[in-house]
Amino acid sequence: MIENIDDENQCKKYTNHTKSEIKEFIYRCFELIREGKKDYLSSNEKNFNFQAEYGIRDIWKVVLSISVEYFCYSADDYKKTKNGIKIERVYIFKVPYVLQDRRTDIYLKLKMRRKKSYEDVFVLSLHKPEKPLNVLWNDF
Repeated sequence: MIENIDDENQCKKYTNHTKSEIKEFIYRCFELIREGKKDYLSSNEKNFNFQAEYGIRDIWKVVLSISVEYFCYSADDYKKTKNGIKIERVYIFKVPYVLQDRRTDIYLKLKMRRKKSYEDVFVLSLHKPEKPLNVLWNDF
């Protein structure tokens, strides 16, 4: 794996994905969203304030606008469980989106969660980037 360390968060950033892998991830996310298998960390203050500031009523429209060209990197997400530590992969996108008649870049962090009997798409972050964010493939 190609890894870069984010000094501020001490998280590993993985940038060795193929476009095909990311397209498959996006396609599966879209399927789960259409099936209603989705969740959002709305209690996060940054997410809540961003939605309120821009009058975003449906975050899923933003999520459904992602494409492989907006992908930046993935990282490990460590969660404590009663059985120890669970590691899930999160995917980071820089989404150009029109809000209030102007183009705004959106930082989007999401993952697929696997539960005992189902899986869903979980949005952890949806707000303005707090630091420079570069897409992995600069093809557009």
